[in-house]
Amino acid sequence: MGNIVYKLILMYHNLLKRFSKLILILFTLSFPFISSAQNNQDLVKALNSKLIPIKTLSPDSDYSDLQPLKAILKDKGIVGLGEATHGTHDFFVYKHRMLEFLVKEMGYKAFVIEANFAGAQTMNDYVVYGKGNVYKGLWDMGIGVWMTQEFVDMANWLKDYNTGKPLSERVHFYGCDMQGNQAASVIFRNYLTKTKQLTPVLDSGITQMAKYGNTLTKDDKVQIRTAITALRQVTLTSLPDDSAQLFKHDIRAVEQYMDEMDAESTFFPAKSIDLRDKYMAENCAWIYNYIKGDKMVVWAHNQHIGELKNSSGITPMGSYLKAQFKDNYYAFGFGFNSGTIRAYNAEAKKYQIYDVPPPVLTNSADAIFAQCNYPNFILDFKSASTDTAINTFLNTELRSHAIGADFVSLLKNTTKYYVKQKLADVYDGIIFLRETTAATPEKVVKKTP
Repeated sequence: MGNIVYKLILMYHNLLKRFSKLILILFTLSFPFISSAQNNQDLVKALNSKLIPIKTLSPDSDYSDLQPLKAILKDKGIVGLGEATHGTHDFFVYKHRMLEFLVKEMGYKAFVIEANFAGAQTMNDYVVYGKGNVYKGLWDMGIGVWMTQEFVDMANWLKDYNTGKPLSERVHFYGCDMQGNQAASVIFRNYLTKTKQLTPVLDSGITQMAKYGNTLTKDDKVQIRTAITALRQVTLTSLPDDSAQLFKHDIRAVEQYMDEMDAESTFFPAKSIDLRDKYMAENCAWIYNYIKGDKMVVWAHNQHIGELKNSSGITPMGSYLKAQFKDNYYAFGFGFNSGTIRAYNAEAKKYQIYDVPPPVLTNSADAIFAQCNYPNFILDFKSASTDTAINTFLNTELRSHAIGADFVSLLKNTTKYYVKQKLADVYDGIIFLRETTAATPEKVVKKTP
């Protein structure tokens, strides 16, 4: 019996290998502009003529190479900065540089990141008012991938930039995510205790909010829902209007998180992920209205800032922002060829450094970009699409790197860490860095009071 099972497994394995080869052949033949070496050379030559070369990745440098972006982004109120992984040093420092440019030379006043809405208010207190410390701000944001030296450096730059400026000229910090209720529970309890409005119902519900989401029981969730209703009846007259608005949206973010948890399913996990992106877009729109239309930068993964659903099957935050804000929203996707990343190992329960090889499929978008003359560059799709070869390339479904917070090294040579998409459908431009290195971990927990 064991021998029969072994033979069946071996037969299945061989069939799978043959099927995979067939898929790769069909994939290659489906892209005529890539299947010909001459066509490939012509495309790369066309791309070279349209690229904006990146002179340096380092922040606090001159911005001469970024000057072409002024014409591209002059009418954009929201700029999305994506990332193909959540653990790449080079993405982080270049996005820091982009933030400096957009703030100093284009008047952007708000920074929004894929982090807890209520928790990000701690970081805002630090960068805008100099209260607390950067490590407590990172901890309250509630997203482990941002606990890096690169992010600490960027937050400290924001604080230094804001110091001494009138409040109206400072850059404010916001989170658009709703993962976890811990930070909101502290805000609610502090205010209700101070104003003597902490009832037993509120006390019970806020106590449950302070727990991590995956430990919540059905009864805990009922108590939180009951507290949400009661919180909406709380008197906020002692708060300034802007603080009262934030408090009300803290309540909404807790409600969003409970909705997302209720939508979780073993068989259909995309349902809760879809809901998360929808709510992230809702929060970005709320922030944009809250800051009365000041220009803002949104920092998140490519899979969130994208403007159309790709092969992941998830409807991204950016699709809602594009529908609502039209051309006022500009999304930069980030791509790379190969390098190292910092990612979470679920089995070891810690972050580790991994090697990411060049794209498995030589006709992926990243592999094509890696052949260009410049190792690092920006490509604006609207201006580049005047070339027929580039327009065809951008409107053909190709695979691109897509790595989130976790990574399984055994699967790095498969298509698991790629998405299939038409670049022109998903982004307005791409920022490509040929070789990358892993982000530097910052041991936030030990520095948090």
